[in-house]
Amino acid sequence: MFYGHRDDGGNLFLIGTRTGRPRYGETLAIPLTATRGGRFNGLDPAAIQRVGWGSLNVSFASCDRATAVLQGIDGAQNLALERLIGPEPPRCD
Repeated sequence: MFYGHRDDGGNLFLIGTRTGRPRYGETLAIPLTATRGGRFNGLDPAAIQRVGWGSLNVSFASCDRATAVLQGIDGAQNLALERLIGPEPPRCD
């Protein structure tokens, strides 16, 4: 899941899934979907549209660090990711 903002200030919430266990150094390509038409009150499930947005490519360097590239309808963004908190000691293999 990714939550951010579009250049016009609108919210951007993306969802993607991938099965399998990631490995260090492997680039995971995950297709992303955005939704439109939902409402908090008076929800009509038939009004919700799921639109293919683009993809996320993420690579884990270690338990604590990864890089990610979002590429889609709104453009591209490179992200350096760092774990802020987790179980001690880190449970990685």
